[in-house]
Amino acid sequence: MEGKHVVESMMLGAKICEFSSGTLWRGWSLLRRSAAFLVEYMKEQEYASLDDFRGLGVQYMMPADLIDWGVGRVAAAVDAGKCTGCGICCHNLCWAMSLDGDGDIASCSEELCGACGLCVAVCPENAVTLEAAAHTRTEQQIYAALADAEERALQA
Repeated sequence: MEGKHVVESMMLGAKICEFSSGTLWRGWSLLRRSAAFLVEYMKEQEYASLDDFRGLGVQYMMPADLIDWGVGRVAAAVDAGKCTGCGICCHNLCWAMSLDGDGDIASCSEELCGACGLCVAVCPENAVTLEAAAHTRTEQQIYAALADAEERALQA
């Protein structure tokens, strides 16, 4: 979470932004930095109040069922040069992401990746992107592979 995310949320209609996870990752100073960003943004855009830009982005939204999410055609890819091995994209977040044996670099199991983009959103180093998958999979194949992985994990 950063100040720009507050602006993005407000442009989509938010009247409140929660910072609980952000403060855990970035510390309490995140609140001060986000407020300062918001004030500066409003000055630059010549907005007198929050209501001047709240909801402006809604006109560009479309129903989720009309979006082609690329499921089966794209998968997460990790830039080993940027990845610090923090594991945020892996631990309790995604079955497809894991750290290598040394815990140095994250990687994605394309077979399990549903292209949700959550790993991209949470990576503090911007090391994860969604790219064309090496092998196209159907949504059913992905779900079956995830069910198998979960079953193996429960038996371990």
